[in-house]
Amino acid sequence: MFVIFFAFMSSSTLQNTPASKTSQDVSYSFKGSSSTKISLQAADTNETKSSKPKEKKTIINPDGMPVSATFHKTSTTVNIKSVGLDKKGRMGTVEDPKTLSWYNTKGHNVQNLLLSSHRDWNGELGILYGLESWETNQQLTLTFQDGEQKPYRLADVKVYHKDNVPKDVMKLQEGDPRVTVITCTGDFHPNDGGYDKRAIAIFEPMY
Repeated sequence: MFVIFFAFMSSSTLQNTPASKTSQDVSYSFKGSSSTKISLQAADTNETKSSKPKEKKTIINPDGMPVSATFHKTSTTVNIKSVGLDKKGRMGTVEDPKTLSWYNTKGHNVQNLLLSSHRDWNGELGILYGLESWETNQQLTLTFQDGEQKPYRLADVKVYHKDNVPKDVMKLQEGDPRVTVITCTGDFHPNDGGYDKRAIAIFEPMY
């Protein structure tokens, strides 16, 4: 069996995370990575009379939920399923390699929408197979539960050893609005948690 995905660092402290659960427990940690704190502040709907509302562009409405993704280069549309944390405090993933997992951030203002999927599973190639070789500027469209569709362009793809993934990859409420898509790549080591590298693609809003 090819066990092939990423998760938050096993030593991470996750605070105020969504309550949703994943039905699968098949995620893996970046062994050897330094501790990274990941926290979410709830969306503030109260405004004081003396303060001016701050306009800050976010990647997703606090009540939003992506339900499908279309990759225009291959004219492929796949379902997106909401996931939370597994029993070890890591981002869960669904087993189906043709489905994307979304880290549920409902109720929070976030700048970084996290999507992930298996590179392959039980001999079946996944939707993100070969992500490390994708060319920039190709388009991704996300469809949300209210029917709204939003377009994004591929700005960059990088590959890191699983122990050296930058901390800002997993930061949800910092940086510019973006969609981060992650899968595994590199060499497969069955006795060391699967693939030894992570392919990380950053999509920027086109709106």
